[in-house]
Amino acid sequence: MVLQAIQYKILLMKNINYWLLLLLLLFKITYSKPTVKNEVDIKALAYLKRYGYETSPCGNGESACATEPLTFRSMIKYFQRQNQLPVTGKLDDATKEVMDQPRCGIPDQVSESSDVASLSIDRKWDKRQLSWSFRNENKTYTYWIRRAFQKWREILPQFTFYQVCSTCDADIFLSFQPTTHSHERNKTDNGFYSEVLAHAYYPTDGTIHFNQEKQWTNR
Repeated sequence: MVLQAIQYKILLMKNINYWLLLLLLLFKITYSKPTVKNEVDIKALAYLKRYGYETSPCGNGESACATEPLTFRSMIKYFQRQNQLPVTGKLDDATKEVMDQPRCGIPDQVSESSDVASLSIDRKWDKRQLSWSFRNENKTYTYWIRRAFQKWREILPQFTFYQVCSTCDADIFLSFQPTTHSHERNKTDNGFYSEVLAHAYYPTDGTIHFNQEKQWTNR
């Protein structure tokens, strides 16, 4: 009788251990499910905000105007429409490829209240003869910059562009700059983001910075 009681207790303990082990496994499976990845890509969101896609397209006369609230998905759709991509609202490979392309540092979209918008409206040259200075003494680059100004002269015949020395004061300053750099005229400069080829300031500042970390060639 005593032996049977001992055997029963051993069997009971085995069963209890079995069920405890089973519960532990179930608990582990339940709480170790992979978490759902956030649909908002932080890098892509920063890119969209940086280049003006936080501004709603509504009210600008385009068919791209959306009635949905401004979300990461709607910003992606806005970007896709502007770049002639399939409008999926998803950060797909085609959209990522366009975002990774080298580009100008000026936003694609500008809100009416932004500094860029006010500068583009209020700032203009008060003369038609503009001097330019290339701050990096490089004959090859200087040649192609001169050619570029000749092209501008053909498009804008009312303006005349003439070169001055690399250290002279000028209406337009052109220079190659590292990723982190300052402004020659004691103004703030945010430097270059990785995808930016160059950026410029509105008249009458006339400063133009080229990203020296990029490979430049004539085409």
